[in-house]
Amino acid sequence: MRMRRVCRTWRDIIENTPAFWYEMDLTECSDTLTDAALMNLLHIVERLMSRLGLQHGLVRKLDLTGCWRLSARGLHGALCSPALAHLRVLRLAELTPETLTDELVFGLKQSTLEELDLRARPGSGLLNHQRILTHLLQLPLRVLDISEHPSLTLSAKTLLAATNSPTAALPRLEVFIAHGCGFAVDVSDLTSLPTLATASSRLVFSVFHWRRGCAATP
Repeated sequence: MRMRRVCRTWRDIIENTPAFWYEMDLTECSDTLTDAALMNLLHIVERLMSRLGLQHGLVRKLDLTGCWRLSARGLHGALCSPALAHLRVLRLAELTPETLTDELVFGLKQSTLEELDLRARPGSGLLNHQRILTHLLQLPLRVLDISEHPSLTLSAKTLLAATNSPTAALPRLEVFIAHGCGFAVDVSDLTSLPTLATASSRLVFSVFHWRRGCAATP
């Protein structure tokens, strides 16, 4: 984003080149990024899509880690932008509890999403709705990080609800990180879930950092 401010020529090149917008890493401006600034950037992408006649979202990765000035309402509006319609990687780590709310997480429904990072700063995680995990596990994710939300508890009921869903993410998950979250599942619970039977022993010991096919990392 800094390159846009070098000169008008650079700005014009960037704002008219689709490849520059595939990955939006805004962590460098985490202390200054506001709702309005984020929407302005997405509007640039939307205008570029319109000029090129593109029907699909350009942005594949959006990293807002630590962008504490964003509001829940502003972020929700941004995530509804056509520019993010085909988003694959979304990082909302270390946002304030006022920004990363239960309602915002329930609004995450992009079918193209593969990686989602919702980790909180230690001691600040406030996601606590009992259906949050069920909702997240129904997204087609390969990577999910919900660390430092102590009110979120991985239970047999949560797993059962997720695995009974036709869109359950569990069979697709490669990395599931939940440091600092609750854990209320035992081996007997896991073996009763057919889709988890082959990974049950691995999951029970590595629920805090589960990587499919790798050794447990408690």
